[in-house]
Amino acid sequence: MTRRSQQQTGFTLVELVVVIILLGILSVYAAPRLFGVSGVAAYSVQNELLSSLRLTQIRAMNRSGKCNRWLMSTSRAQQISLDADAGSCDAAFSSTEDATLVDITSEQGVTLSLTSDDASPYLDFDSLGRATQCTGGGCEITIRGDDQTKICIETEGYIHACN
Repeated sequence: MTRRSQQQTGFTLVELVVVIILLGILSVYAAPRLFGVSGVAAYSVQNELLSSLRLTQIRAMNRSGKCNRWLMSTSRAQQISLDADAGSCDAAFSSTEDATLVDITSEQGVTLSLTSDDASPYLDFDSLGRATQCTGGGCEITIRGDDQTKICIETEGYIHACN
């Protein structure tokens, strides 16, 4: 009698268990990002703020002698006093909307905070693109929601996400 060896196709029990464990670990980290509205909102607000800051910075490098102030509160950020001369900038939000406006009042559970050298709620950009409030060691904008994310403004003007 001849014995034939049969080739088995499929996965072994060990391989299946390993795959299930890996999927479980992955889902623990991915699920909050997919289903947490405030967590996703924090990252979308971060992108909006990066765009707003960079636009204000570019305007400052192209418009010397003008006010290039970027003001921030816990729920809003915007470049203000666009037509004012340097040194005569407001410290309050204007009623006019601009491309730099980031309004997060509709984003529930998301708040903003700015850490700068002089603890002011605004950043003044010079003609080299540097924020004058960040020359001592850089500034940091914290966006808090289900997740927390940050934006860093370096002493020489580099603006980037620094989670």
